[in-house]
Amino acid sequence: RWFSGIARDISEMKATAQALADSERRMRTLVDSAPIGIFETNPWGACTYVNPRFCEITRIDDAALALGFGWGKVLHPDDAGAVGAQWAIAIKTDQPFVGQFRFVTPTGDTVWADIHAVPVKGDNGTTELFLGTVTDITERLALERAQFEASELFRTAFDDAPTGMVLTDVSHERVTLLKCNSAYAEMLGISSDEIAGVNLLDITHPDDLEAVFGNRKRLLEGEIDRDQHEVRALRVDGSQIWTLLTRSLIRDADGRPKYVISQVTDITAEKETREQIERFAFTDPLTGLPNRRSFLERLEQACTSRRERDATVALLFIDLDRFKTINDRLGHDAGDDLLQEVSRALQGAMRSNDLVARLGGDEFAIIVTDVGDLEMRSIADRLMRQMHFPRTMPEGDVVTVTASIGLAWATLDESVDDFLRRADLLMYQAKQGGRDQIAIDETR
Repeated sequence: RWFSGIARDISEMKATAQALADSERRMRTLVDSAPIGIFETNPWGACTYVNPRFCEITRIDDAALALGFGWGKVLHPDDAGAVGAQWAIAIKTDQPFVGQFRFVTPTGDTVWADIHAVPVKGDNGTTELFLGTVTDITERLALERAQFEASELFRTAFDDAPTGMVLTDVSHERVTLLKCNSAYAEMLGISSDEIAGVNLLDITHPDDLEAVFGNRKRLLEGEIDRDQHEVRALRVDGSQIWTLLTRSLIRDADGRPKYVISQVTDITAEKETREQIERFAFTDPLTGLPNRRSFLERLEQACTSRRERDATVALLFIDLDRFKTINDRLGHDAGDDLLQEVSRALQGAMRSNDLVARLGGDEFAIIVTDVGDLEMRSIADRLMRQMHFPRTMPEGDVVTVTASIGLAWATLDESVDDFLRRADLLMYQAKQGGRDQIAIDETR
């Protein structure tokens, strides 16, 4: 005849259930779209849930294949035993599981993964499951490995280089040495530990400081990418060496200057050899005077100056009288000694800015610049007197050398060859006129 019932208000329960469902939906969405792999295992370590990213990292096509112990099949054989042992310890001790292990993909590629799993306890205090994350660290490890190898390569190349290697700061006020290899320390005669922190400007030759610091500033300001020049370095014992300094800039990740790296090569022997070759090329080996090549270059410069600023240039062409007779009578060694003595006499009679050269054999020439007629005649007379002085040879013979000299003045319209030829002709006039005299051409 009727129904009897009980009504109960379940609005709060429904709201709670809806909130729980919404929370689970949001959590599921978050977990499914997470950029890291997420997995859940039972208390024995068998997977009960994995998210899509876990499958991407392990290359498991179907998440169902990861449940149970299926995902363990993709572990690298060399890591499977370690994973099993660590899971056993985590389960037994209720401690987090942490490790880095490899997965092998179906195509044979190796994926390194960073795994973290923590135990989740139930209301009764016992572990009900493990919740963990998996992060693909393959690229990170490859980058770290590449950085390590690059660092080792740099360290080996820096420390073991046969040439000096130096790392300095990027200060604009000083050049602080941060690190150097043993080759550089040995180059300066000091240990690499003692030289650390030294201001390299303090061991640079004063005449080279402007170039060293100026080019360094240009390097730091980005005007140049590389700097190379020859620099003199001061050793601990007070001596100096010539070095070839090559500098480059090392920048940080943001492009800011961080270090200056320098390669330093000892070129002292090379420099001395080069200078010796240059001396041989421009110097008479017997007398040490400039040779014909050097003389012609200086005469060209003097004549150019004559045309540009109307400077006076006089040329003395000198040929020793009867030198062949002396040379034949006393011998070539005595003749060489006499030529050396004559060269010293010529230099002693001239001013410091005049050029005395040996052209070959017993021929000498002198370039005199910025001189007037009276002073030039005074110089010529002094030169003749200096040549008349008796000279005692090493074997005891006493000889007096005279010379025939041609004196010509440079003109504005003649070549160097014509000028030299004119002075040579004047010398022959003096020799034909009786020797031991000066023939002067007043042509200007």
